[in-house]
Amino acid sequence: MKNKNINKPTYSACENIQIIFSRVNNKNNSGHLFLSKTRGAKEVIKIMAIAEKLRKSIYAVMAVGMLLGAFFAYSAPKVLAAPAYDYQLITQSPYPSTLAAGATTNVWIEVKNTGTATWSNTGANPVRLGAGSAYGSSAQQRDYSSEFAASNWASANRPVAILHPEIRSGWHTRFQFDIKAPTSAGTYKAYFTPVVDGVTWMKDIGIYWQLTVSGDNNNNNNNNNGGNTTVSDITVGVASDTPAASTVLKASTGVPVLKFNVQAPTTVTEIVVKRTGVGAAGDFDNVYLYDGATRLTNGRSVSSDTHMATFTNLGLDAATQRGLTLKADINASAGTSNQSAFEVYSVNGTVFTGKVGNTFTVGSSSISAATIAENGTAWNVTLGQSNVELGKFSLNASSATNDLKLNALTIRNAGTLSNSYIKSLVLKEGSNELATTASLAVDKAVFVLSTPYTLTKGQTKYFTVYGNLSGGRTNDTVIFYLDEKSDLNLTDSVFGFGINLTNSWASGDQTATATGGTITVANNGPVVKTYATNTTQNPFIDVNVSSERNITVKKALVKMYQYSTGTTYETLAAANFGYLKNIRIVDTDTGNTLVGPLAQASSGTCVEPVDDSTGNDDGVCDAAEPVYYQKEFTDQFDISAGTTKHLSVRADIDTSYTTSNRGIKLILDLSGTNYLYDNDSGQYVAAANIVPSSTSGNRMTVGSDSLTVALAGTPVSSTTVKNTQGVASVGYLFKSGDTNSSKVTKLVITGQGDLTTGSYTAAELDDVITSVDLYVDGVKVAGPVNVNTSGVATFNNLSISLSTSQSKKIEVYANVSSNATSDGGDDLYWLGIDAATDITVENGAGSSFSATASDGTWSANETNATPTVIITVQSAGTIVSSLDPSYATNANVVAGTSGVDTLRIKYTSAREAFTINKIRLMVDPDNGGVASADSASDNNIGSVVLSYKKSGGSEVALSNGTGYISGGVVTYTNLGIPVDKDSSTTVIAKVNYKTTAEGASSGEIVELIYDANSGFEAVGSGSGTTDTDSDTDVTTGGRFIVRKTVPTVNKNSSSPTSGIPGIGEVLRFDIAADAAEDLTVEYVTFKLTSTDNAGTSWNVNDDATGTIDTTAAWSLYKTTDLTTALTGTWSLHATDGSTLGGTETVGYARFLWTTADTVGKGTTTTYVLKVDTTGASSVAATRDSVRFDVIGTEDTTLTGAHLQWEDNSATNIDATNVKNLPVYGNTIQF
Repeated sequence: MKNKNINKPTYSACENIQIIFSRVNNKNNSGHLFLSKTRGAKEVIKIMAIAEKLRKSIYAVMAVGMLLGAFFAYSAPKVLAAPAYDYQLITQSPYPSTLAAGATTNVWIEVKNTGTATWSNTGANPVRLGAGSAYGSSAQQRDYSSEFAASNWASANRPVAILHPEIRSGWHTRFQFDIKAPTSAGTYKAYFTPVVDGVTWMKDIGIYWQLTVSGDNNNNNNNNNGGNTTVSDITVGVASDTPAASTVLKASTGVPVLKFNVQAPTTVTEIVVKRTGVGAAGDFDNVYLYDGATRLTNGRSVSSDTHMATFTNLGLDAATQRGLTLKADINASAGTSNQSAFEVYSVNGTVFTGKVGNTFTVGSSSISAATIAENGTAWNVTLGQSNVELGKFSLNASSATNDLKLNALTIRNAGTLSNSYIKSLVLKEGSNELATTASLAVDKAVFVLSTPYTLTKGQTKYFTVYGNLSGGRTNDTVIFYLDEKSDLNLTDSVFGFGINLTNSWASGDQTATATGGTITVANNGPVVKTYATNTTQNPFIDVNVSSERNITVKKALVKMYQYSTGTTYETLAAANFGYLKNIRIVDTDTGNTLVGPLAQASSGTCVEPVDDSTGNDDGVCDAAEPVYYQKEFTDQFDISAGTTKHLSVRADIDTSYTTSNRGIKLILDLSGTNYLYDNDSGQYVAAANIVPSSTSGNRMTVGSDSLTVALAGTPVSSTTVKNTQGVASVGYLFKSGDTNSSKVTKLVITGQGDLTTGSYTAAELDDVITSVDLYVDGVKVAGPVNVNTSGVATFNNLSISLSTSQSKKIEVYANVSSNATSDGGDDLYWLGIDAATDITVENGAGSSFSATASDGTWSANETNATPTVIITVQSAGTIVSSLDPSYATNANVVAGTSGVDTLRIKYTSAREAFTINKIRLMVDPDNGGVASADSASDNNIGSVVLSYKKSGGSEVALSNGTGYISGGVVTYTNLGIPVDKDSSTTVIAKVNYKTTAEGASSGEIVELIYDANSGFEAVGSGSGTTDTDSDTDVTTGGRFIVRKTVPTVNKNSSSPTSGIPGIGEVLRFDIAADAAEDLTVEYVTFKLTSTDNAGTSWNVNDDATGTIDTTAAWSLYKTTDLTTALTGTWSLHATDGSTLGGTETVGYARFLWTTADTVGKGTTTTYVLKVDTTGASSVAATRDSVRFDVIGTEDTTLTGAHLQWEDNSATNIDATNVKNLPVYGNTIQF
């Protein structure tokens, strides 16, 4: 930043003279010599000539001082009036003097308002930084298009407005913006000067930035990447999503500072990055190189001499483009406002230029802090076990200032267990699964959370890493730990950077040790289940077998038990061993059968348990004795040293298996002699070294086929009308059993009718309904099927399939006869399922079985009993009208406006759907509240257009819904408006108003009303009955007053939210005029709500501590001129509305313009209310607050019209129906 303060002013006699000599780069205007004396013009000019000659010498200042000191007699300088708009340069942000072509960086200057005018960053005259200066070249004068213009500038000659909405005299603010380097190499200088747009430029002190652009930036998809560059067959480019320039907090960890792409024909072994900018190497603790979420090396320090960091031994295959990320840990003592960027300096020794990321500025604050620590030091795990705890740690956020977000975690394994044996890792917080990873990347487990986990500040949470162990040896260890701080991606939820982490989870802090014999067998279920008959490959035991040595499984014994009740084995005579088939051992990783199959359990060896309760322990299986079968398989398979076999003992269950209270359990026994052979030692493995040598599965239940039927909760009893189709009449829930699938192929529906309201008979059903349809889960699958004279309808050839344990809803819909109710009264009917034999169902194997009623009794609507679901049939439905709750409210409407929502009529049907064909509306300008027409307002209405909206639906236009008023009446025919059964439809009437040229007259009232029994017609869709009376008139719709234009009042977005006691802005509000015509405002009323917490009575009449009780304290301005108050008269009133007097509190203020203020058509005027609040307390303990509102007719405390305006019809108009009134100001607390 440079300032040029030496000017050559002209002088006249008897002026106060100020001579300024500025040092280069002097930012505080110090070192100036001020001399003042009243002299003749000739003497002054002579002195200035001497001073000018001496100026260029470093001793000139001393010479001029001595000369003028001798010549002048000292006198106090004359005080000049401060200009309205002036500033003092306070300071500026540091920035890099060199940028890559097209790169951007963020800069700012801080200035002080030393003028008398208040600055704003919005409105008609915002204070902005403008491009150009008298000190620039001829092409760089005011308002030139800057060579540093960035895409986020307001325009090419306006970088930015002041940072704050309002800056009063003496306050500080900033111009903060991006500058973008030109695309060609070279040195550039750009000039800027503050400007009040639409008013004046401020003083020109030659503000400029000078930048050196390092290189061209052609074909650039990112501001700083310089495009992809290839040198010696290696291609490097900054990624398009490289982190944007930002301010980072001290002590932040893992901050992404550069993303870049690299491609090379050979393996990338070394990458060197370099820090640039006005920061320091010591601002960074470490930098890291990442491939996605995986850290490639340990952290590297940035050299204080070369500002480089070197990453070696990378071993990256970059034959195709690789995207890498550079992350940094920010030092806790990094220099505030220091700025750095990182660039790719070299790859495999090949140097690149211009591959630089965006600039990061060190902020003044520090990031939140947290601690990671191990949770538990040592525990044992079993070789081959799945879902075992391998790492446990805590995150302590007790020192955090904000909530934290856990995004990713990388932990390393320093244990002796091979990393390839650790699989299927899961990160959990309690039972909450956060992330998974299939295996280790070398020695790292990388977890990336798809949804970040929130760690609330002040809390400590505990986390566990689970995994599967697929191999290893006894005493192998898993030692997880956090290697680098950046490996924990734990960010501050407010600032987004990695937190200041204390790492208390180091290598060796906790150890999980593998235990077990030479061969370890881990039982992995399955849990207790129920298996169906006619099923195959049912797992009964799942085990993981891990071996320290190379072994061959030469034999395996499988024991097969069957139970009838409790723990009692089945006897030989009653058992189903012949129906337990194809027993085998399967490798679950490959699906291959390793052992077996045994055709059926009974083909094995029968065993009589030694604890035979009969006491006949002779070892012979007798028919009456409990027994089990076993099979010693001799099929062989191998298990390599340090690996795990995942095995499953499975069997088929035949269709003929007896299911009642039956259970099956299998046991895998490897303890026999010469079962497992150690190929390394050439010996058989002792049973003691197989842990455990025998593994028992859970007892599984064999279930029977079932289909349970229950009456559904819907449909319920209802009322319909004759000739209605598709009446929901009864519903059932069909549920297949837990062991079988089901398919319903036939269903018989039985019912009865009642024509005399005396008793039901099957013969009367077909007089009420003609046929039925069948629906499954809301979808029609069959029908219509006729109802016969016996009250029966049969659905044949069905295929309703239900999988195991699945439920489906079966519903019967009836079609009501057009002859129903012919006897003059209501008819009734019911439908149901009469017996289990009325449902034909089979299992997955095609075998039939019987359905079961859930309550044990068939036909919830039983014959000759009181039915549950009864349908009543009547001759016709009903339709009634009412005012829709969403009807239009009273409003002013501009003449010529179209589509004004004026009346909404809600039609509600019962028992059948209707079609509305005719509607008659009338105009009621006097708001009489009765259904009578009046033609007094016909001249204002061009047409009335109808539309409709079903309940929950969208608005639908009517092709013949346009009508024209005549004599205060408009009639519509052939409308075709649908009203669904037991639902509602709202008819919407919208008015197209005539213009004043077409006859509309300001001040006239339009209100539409509806006559329910004149001109109305609706036809029932089922009964065909015509209804000409919708029962209820609608006489209270929206009341609209026609105007040439209308005002809209709003609180301005820049209305103040804070303040200090004294004269100041308290409210900004807008008055907008419709585009049809100008409007004039004659007076406006404000309501004051205030506190007097200090008891000074500042807001009370005649109190010496405040002036708010005087009209002089109140003034109104326009934003177009904030220095000149509007001319008019103020009147003040107490909070009870009376004229202010005595010791009453100020409650209202009304302003009457001397000459009514005009708001041009289609424009908005912003008014500013300023009030002197002297005396209000700004002390923290007794701080006062105020609120100023623009009020309308809702306020009845104060009499009179609160807002008076005209639409150029020579009529005073009050605040009635003015949009948005009242307008509530912001609560201002001093």
